[in-house]
Amino acid sequence: MKQKMSVLFVVFLLFVSCAKTESTEQVAHENDVAKVTVYYFHGKQRCPTCVSIQQTAQSAVDTYFANNEDVRFVEVDFSVKKNDALAEKYEVAFSSLIIATADAYSDITDQAFALATSNPEQLKTIINQEVTKYLNQ
Repeated sequence: MKQKMSVLFVVFLLFVSCAKTESTEQVAHENDVAKVTVYYFHGKQRCPTCVSIQQTAQSAVDTYFANNEDVRFVEVDFSVKKNDALAEKYEVAFSSLIIATADAYSDITDQAFALATSNPEQLKTIINQEVTKYLNQ
């Protein structure tokens, strides 16, 4: 019995140590095929407002641009070393919402924090407008 528990514990540790998080893996290829990228930057710890910003941004992309290969949503954990260059590029030091193309970007973090919990539909509208503006350029 003791041996079974030890084996299970080792298997559990291997599973946990090998698990990959979505947020750190998505950023590996910044210049993928998408023309417009909605980046949600966050650190390890997130408040309820930060979680709401992520959910609202993801929902906006899924709702307005579900079948558009030119738009993607990317979650970025800026506390992970391999994401340093991307965080530096957009001057991110805390949770942020950035809408970017290869040549330009909009930082809508202030609107995101103001609206994510009080009026998420308005935030979705702003995201839609910003993404559409870049798609039409």
